[in-house]
Amino acid sequence: MPAPFKNFSQPVAAMNEMHRVLKPGGRALIFDLRKDASMDDINAYIKQSDLGWANSAIYKVTFRHVLLPRAYSRH
Repeated sequence: MPAPFKNFSQPVAAMNEMHRVLKPGGRALIFDLRKDASMDDINAYIKQSDLGWANSAIYKVTFRHVLLPRAYSRH
């Protein structure tokens, strides 16, 4: 289930669990939102998700006012 990594209450424990369940030689990939994500990129993501107008509007507001302010910086 996708979730922003910063929302894990114990991120090190989460990474240890990811490692534990990997097959030998397996890899885990973690994606998360960065502060410098552009609204153009976010809008393109929302558009390709085919959410409908109401959900799209909710997503845009959520990204702009909740998720981006809490996102990781590049450094």
